[in-house]
Amino acid sequence: MKNSNFFKMLFIAVIGIVISFSACKKEETTKDEKTKYYHYLTKESHFTDNKTIPDTYTEYLYDNENKLIKKIEYGILSTDEYIFEYDPDNKIVYLKRGTDFYEKYEYNSKNQINRIIGYNNSWETLIYNGDGSIIKSEHYNMDGQLNYYSTFEYDKNGNTTKNYGYHANGTKYFEQTMTYYNFKINPLSDIYQYQTLKRILFEHEPNIKTYNDIGYNLDGSIKYNYSKSYTYEYINGYTTKKIDDIGDFTNYEYRIVIK
Repeated sequence: MKNSNFFKMLFIAVIGIVISFSACKKEETTKDEKTKYYHYLTKESHFTDNKTIPDTYTEYLYDNENKLIKKIEYGILSTDEYIFEYDPDNKIVYLKRGTDFYEKYEYNSKNQINRIIGYNNSWETLIYNGDGSIIKSEHYNMDGQLNYYSTFEYDKNGNTTKNYGYHANGTKYFEQTMTYYNFKINPLSDIYQYQTLKRILFEHEPNIKTYNDIGYNLDGSIKYNYSKSYTYEYINGYTTKKIDDIGDFTNYEYRIVIK
């Protein structure tokens, strides 16, 4: 009888320990799930010809709210500084090159950019579908005449697969075709106003497998035919290195903020 009671008590104690351990694991998991790691792109370095020192690089600077406020491009012979200015609703409205106006951004009722006005008074009008993807882009010169327009196609992940350009008279201007490895995270994904910045800084997602760009003359003949393929390295889904088919590459560096 004593042995029976002893084993009952031992069994109850073991069950209690298991339940307590499970509760702790659940609490830790919940705590981990609430912790988010934000990656802010701080540097983008371009290397060619197997060099160990970058030919060019770009730095990204942020305010204390982690909004991108400055982009500095260090070239071989010059340095360009771009400053982002926000309105009271925290939408990017101006991009300045140094102290000079460079681009202005106007928004529709859905907070999507519907017009980009350039420093030379040319502008671009953007048209969206119901999913929020750009389906048409119209480019006008400073006199208000249509220079060219382009249309876009996407895959199921929202990656641009086709960009068809047309001269104002409707003849082909260019045709860009992209294929992808998979759906990875854009280096700008965690940055405030990501959709706006992606449009300004990255035309395409950074996981392009192949890229082909064909240009056409006004008479329809081919002006150029350019192709590239890429491979990538990632950490936790974030792009850290982009390598092209001749071995030139770009490194991406981040500042990680835990919230």
